[in-house]
Parts: sequence; C-alpha cells; structure tokens
Amino acid sequence: MCYSRSLRACHSTVDKSPLMRQTCHAGVQSDTELEFMPETVNKFTRIKARLRGTAANDIPAPFETACECGHRIAGTRSRSWQQQVCPDCHAKLYVLPVNVYPSTPSVPSEVIGGSFLTRLKVLAGELLSQQRNEVASPSREDWIARESDPADSDSSSASGVREISEPISPASARLRRPKLSLPRIDLTDLARRTFTPFRIIMASMVLVVGATSTWIWHRSTEEAAHRTWLESMDQIPELLAAHDLVSLETVLSDALDAGRVLDRNGAEWRETVNLLAETQVVQDVSPVTLPSLLMNAADENDRLLPERMRSLPDEIMNGSFVIDGFVDPSGNADGSLLVDIPVMPGGFPVHMTLTLPVLNELLEISDSGRIVFAFRCSDVRLPSESRKERWEIRLDPASFVLITSPMHCRQLGFAPEDDPSLSELLSVQKNFVRDSEHWARRHERWLQTADNGATK
Repeated sequence: MCYSRSLRACHSTVDKSPLMRQTCHAGVQSDTELEFMPETVNKFTRIKARLRGTAANDIPAPFETACECGHRIAGTRSRSWQQQVCPDCHAKLYVLPVNVYPSTPSVPSEVIGGSFLTRLKVLAGELLSQQRNEVASPSREDWIARESDPADSDSSSASGVREISEPISPASARLRRPKLSLPRIDLTDLARRTFTPFRIIMASMVLVVGATSTWIWHRSTEEAAHRTWLESMDQIPELLAAHDLVSLETVLSDALDAGRVLDRNGAEWRETVNLLAETQVVQDVSPVTLPSLLMNAADENDRLLPERMRSLPDEIMNGSFVIDGFVDPSGNADGSLLVDIPVMPGGFPVHMTLTLPVLNELLEISDSGRIVFAFRCSDVRLPSESRKERWEIRLDPASFVLITSPMHCRQLGFAPEDDPSLSELLSVQKNFVRDSEHWARRHERWLQTADNGATK
C-alpha cells in the first residue's frame, strides 16, 4: 500500500488500537523528516557560499525591526539601503543594506575575510563548536507523545499566537512625523584616510613642480618680450625712413605687446603708443577733408542742398579726418575746447567742440594754439534754413591722435620740410607725448570727466 493511501486510512479509521495509532504516527514522522530536507540543503548552500567568499551575494540576510507603534516589520536586506513603511501608522523606517564586511563583536555577518585557507579554518571551527553545544533532539517516542497530546497541542498553538496591539488611528498616523535615521560619518577617520602621508607628499611635489614650471614659463616670456622690445626699437627708425607703413604697424604692435608683458610706461612706451595710432590713422584717413565735405553741402549760391544734407551726417561720422588748425579753450567747466574751422556752408557757422581737458597742457606750451591732429566725429547736427542756427560737430575724444612724425605728416598731405613752423610744431607735440603722463592716461581722465558731467 502506498504512503498516501495509508495516510488516508489512518485519518478515516477510528484509532482504538495502540498498534494502529503507532503506525499512523510513524507516517507523520516520515513526513516531517521530508520537511527537514530543504533546511539541510540551505545549510550546505550557506557553508558553500561562506567558503567561496560569496556570502554577501548568495545568503539572504533577513531583518525584523519594530516600529514605534509596536508593529514589527520583517523582510530581506538588499544590496543598498531600503525604506520600509509601517502598514499601521505609515511611519518610514530606514533599513541598512547587506553587511559585506566580516563579523565584529558588535555586528554579526555571514562574510568571512581572508584567504581560502583562513575561511576554511574559521568555518571548521564554527561547525565543531556547534556540534559541541548542540542540544540533543527529542526521541521518537517523546515526539509521538507530544503530537498525540491535545492539551500540549492546544497550549503550543495558544503560545504560538502573537498578541496584536491596538492599531493607531489614521489621524494620529498623519500627525506623526516620519523619522529617518542616517548613518553617522566620522569626519576625523575620513580625513585621516583621505590625507594620508603619501598623498600629502605627492600633492606637495605636484605643487612644487607646478610653481617651478610657472616661474620658468614667466621668465622665458619676459626674456622673449625683452628681445622683441629691443629689436623693435632698432627697426622703427629704419621703417620710418623707408616709408613702409605696413611693416611699421606690425613692428609697433609687437613692441606694444612686449611692453605690456614688461610693464613699460616710460617715454619710449608713450611715443610708441602714439606712433602706432598715427600709423593706423594714415592708412584709414578719409580721402576727402572735412571742410570739403561741408562746402559740398551748398550750391554755388550758398544754399543747402537737401540731397546732400541727408547723406552728409553718415559721411562725416564714418570717416577719419586730419586738421592743421587752432584750438581754444571754451571756458566751460567741463574743460571742453573749440576747434576753429574756416568754413561757413550755407552761410551757417561751424561750431566744433572737443571734450579733452588734458589738451590744455599742450596749449600752455604752444603759444599760438596751433595743433595738427587726427580725429573722428561722434555727433553731427545740421542747421535749418528756417531758423538761425549753426553746424554742431562734436569730436570723439577716444579717437583724438596728435601727429608727431614728419613721415606721417607727409603721408597726410602736409610738407613739414617746406614749413619750418610745422616742423617745430611736430617736435613740440612729440616732446609733449613723450613727457606727459597725463596724456598717456587721457582716456581714463576723459572717462572720469564724462562721468562727472553726466552726474551733474
């Protein structure tokens, strides 16, 4: 007879014979032994994982924690931390991940550190210790008697029932603030592990090498700039004599770049800056003079032409011009100057102003007030025939350049060799550019004056 049929016979037959009762209990004992088999397999799997060093991945790590409301939450730990929610009070509980480190006196773990021989030695010691401390299992007769005793079964089942506490109301659960406990970080230990002596030594070496490389690069840059400056000072007179403006502009630009590296601010530096501005003006100057443009705005009867008046402001604003004329102080508080231009297009006078107070220093040196300079216009206002007005032209102080070189003066159409007063004027302007520190910072002073005027 098979096991299932004998088991049904035991449950259906009235058990009055001691032999039949003993036979039935023997069948139950064999079923329980079959239930022990998975536990044996799990035990061998656990031993295998601990011996191979894969216990953290292969052995499940169960957990059970108690909530503040009294409910206990159980589960299995994962590779990372997880957050469990209490089904009674909805509080959030923080669960640590699987411990991947060997056991310590305060924290147990399935992981065994060390080599394979070390893990084998530790595992053998644990198995021998468990065999010594293992309590003998009850005999077959005691187990059968315990199974057949209904009072013992009732008491065991009664003791196995867990007493459930009264759940918290939903209102109290909503008012409860969830608490999240995070692991503590030991800053002292973290700093000690981060700033090890080896790392500090390596960082110091990198710092020394970086500082040395920076110093070497700076020194080589200064030496190259010094050579460029000296070579440029020798080439400038030769290029001026050869009237080679293209090469002169390149050499002057290289000289200024080298001077900025060397932090030059002396007379040679100021002369070089102004000479480069003169060279650029000569190459960009308008082919038509400003007086000619103004005179072309009127016909033979000195009447303004509407077509010319419409295009004249753009032509004036987009061109660079050179004037050999007289400049007088305007007497205004902003230090502006009046430029005398001997034309009256359409019978209207031309009022040309320049806001550059530092230029008064040159006027004090030059008794006549005559200046040769290049400029661009920043604003043009045309007169109206219906009213008695005048031409209003304002010069751009940032584009104002004093002409100091006879070669540049000849390129602009003047003849200094035929006009001794013009040659003397160029010499005066050259000395003023070389000696005046205020002129070198004229753009800064002009911006400051413009800001003060705007504030007032």
